[in-house]
Amino acid sequence: MNMDKKQLESYQGFVCECDETALGVIAALKDRGYKLPQDFSVVGYDGLPGIAAGLTTIVQDTDAISDKVAQMLESAMLGEEPVGSVVSVTLRKGESS
Repeated sequence: MNMDKKQLESYQGFVCECDETALGVIAALKDRGYKLPQDFSVVGYDGLPGIAAGLTTIVQDTDAISDKVAQMLESAMLGEEPVGSVVSVTLRKGESS
């Protein structure tokens, strides 16, 4: 994390593109003496099993995503136009926010 103290403290939290990055941000903040969630909130994305239980993360429904992809591939093979799709996610609250 290449921010000076003034830059860093202009933020309230971080939303990271994956859980692993969120864990790295947490480690960097703790190395600088900050406490979570008192000083900053950190949220990951993936909700991967086995990742730190205390991490607040956005959990993807990978089974639903797989089903939608399979349906889209089948439709494409039948020459049908692709149809957009949205799969809901859930927020799993942990100790990092």
